[in-house]
Amino acid sequence: MIGVYIIIGLFIVGYFILYMVYRIAFLRSEKPSSLFTIKFTSEQEKKKNIILKELVGYYKKPSEEIFIDSFDDLKLYGKYYHLDDKSPIVICFHGYKGNMYDNQIGIKKICFENNFNLLMVNHRSHGKSEGKSISFGINERRDVQFWANYMAKRFPKNKIILVGTSMGGASVLMASDLALPNNVCGIIADCPFNSPLDVVRGYLTKKKIPLNLGLNIVCMSALLVGRFNIKSHDSLSSVKKSKVDILLIHSEEDNVVPCDCSKNIHDKSRNNTTLEIFTGADHGVSYLSDSERYTKIFLNFVKRVIK
Repeated sequence: MIGVYIIIGLFIVGYFILYMVYRIAFLRSEKPSSLFTIKFTSEQEKKKNIILKELVGYYKKPSEEIFIDSFDDLKLYGKYYHLDDKSPIVICFHGYKGNMYDNQIGIKKICFENNFNLLMVNHRSHGKSEGKSISFGINERRDVQFWANYMAKRFPKNKIILVGTSMGGASVLMASDLALPNNVCGIIADCPFNSPLDVVRGYLTKKKIPLNLGLNIVCMSALLVGRFNIKSHDSLSSVKKSKVDILLIHSEEDNVVPCDCSKNIHDKSRNNTTLEIFTGADHGVSYLSDSERYTKIFLNFVKRVIK
């Protein structure tokens, strides 16, 4: 009988550990992630604050709140700015535990200044979108597909560009081999990771946590508590099969997702990918390090793919 109690006790302790790991890594939170810190230079911080103030004015433009149903019956939220009937539609997907307003500020500034129609999306388990689990692109890739289908059905004559940063970048890349509407002519991924496993592996290595043990615990917490498998998909597998033109942007000094992730995706993919590397910027901050170059790269890509 004592043996049974010991087994039950070990099971309870084990599940508690898995649940705590799930809470830290995968459970929705309205607060920014405490797992990593993005560093800004004083000049980048100053530029960021200026852009955020500009965007406050842009966000006051007429807009439409949109809710769609996900493949697993969650309500997903987006905010749409229709600025020009003839312009492409840019759908923006933010990063892990980020939000549609404060993430991707450079991209949104570019869109507003060039009258690109802009759909800002809250990932599942973020903001006004329903859901409890953040799955690092595993389920989000299907949400990307659903958003693209929804916008293509409403605006069949407009070209669509999918743009994601960090986890959003991985999500749009993982969606690139799905059945996307013909309107989708380009994908831009800023500082994407190749797979959720890469992110976990990098974090465990940085924190000097035993790799095999840590990976097993994190994978089991996602599977048993979050009900998704972080091993089930990766960006490279999708990009290899995709026929959509893809632009990868990354900084050499990225402290969260190594630039090697984008280099690897680019080097091992089809000829439909372009890689642009920046310097002097941390994770997702390339626009702030060289706004002029970033804008030029972005606009040239859009101009090329919408023809």
